[in-house]
Amino acid sequence: MLFKKLNERSLFELVLTTIIQDKLLLVRDLLTGHQYPSFPAGSKLRLVVDEAQILSDKGSTKFRSSCLETDPRPMLCPVLNGFRNAGSSKELTIVYCGTGLSMKTLHWALSSGDGVKEYGSSTFPYIEFPGWRDPDSVQAFIDRMKEQLQDDGSKRLVDALIPPAAVNMLHKRLTGRFRPITTAIEGIITTGVPDTWENAIDTTETMITSWKQRERRGNLCGELKRLESKMIEHPGLFKNLSSIRNNLALFLFRHNLLDATEIVLENEAHLIEAAFGRIKLFGGAARTVLDEPFMLKAVKAFFHESDPLLLADAE
Repeated sequence: MLFKKLNERSLFELVLTTIIQDKLLLVRDLLTGHQYPSFPAGSKLRLVVDEAQILSDKGSTKFRSSCLETDPRPMLCPVLNGFRNAGSSKELTIVYCGTGLSMKTLHWALSSGDGVKEYGSSTFPYIEFPGWRDPDSVQAFIDRMKEQLQDDGSKRLVDALIPPAAVNMLHKRLTGRFRPITTAIEGIITTGVPDTWENAIDTTETMITSWKQRERRGNLCGELKRLESKMIEHPGLFKNLSSIRNNLALFLFRHNLLDATEIVLENEAHLIEAAFGRIKLFGGAARTVLDEPFMLKAVKAFFHESDPLLLADAE
């Protein structure tokens, strides 16, 4: 809706900045007025823009770089830069999250705005999530979360809801990117009932791998379908569409024949845009790696609908 509004009319930066500042002040006043727990008037707002890579699909040629007018930019640029002057660092923290974001993306966005242009500027600090190394890293996250609780009874309830067996299962089935495990933890806690943690893990896994839920935000089948549609719409900007399916098929065949749970690919970064895989460094070289346990379920679900003959051959 925001893109539609911006596309319909011309707005000066000062007007947009004023609107953003007013809306952020309104949010602060509402939180304070409703006596939101632990939110005094002087609190710092934290705004999280999740799945921010989606903004790179909107209006890919509609916005102009102030650094190089002949270099058109998508909506991600004005959104990244739009909040920079909305509040001071003591009043507002903006966190952009997304599988497709990288230091290169933020440097590209920085070159569209005013001010310092050097690579690695502190204007957009960048942190790469190191991954869930083992069940202990999952438990450490839960322990840090418990530290925010105000009484021992609540902390004991979390321990009852998420026992060691649940922690091990979280890591076994959902390890990889940050969101699946934290979503499952939220689901477990929301139930408030011990011994129901496996249902919450099942629900989270289904949300991100099921073809039936492909319209749900973050669903891998839906992300892959979106990327394929984008590649068909802009054939000149992408490699052959078949390379995506070929690599996913290779991943599936390797698992069925060799019981391999990961595959390392060269020059296949476009898979990252569909949230399939992660970028890892090997001897200084960046590679696309498919190694998350739920990835295989999503690939099977995708081929079950889009290419059942291939799935039958693989099995």
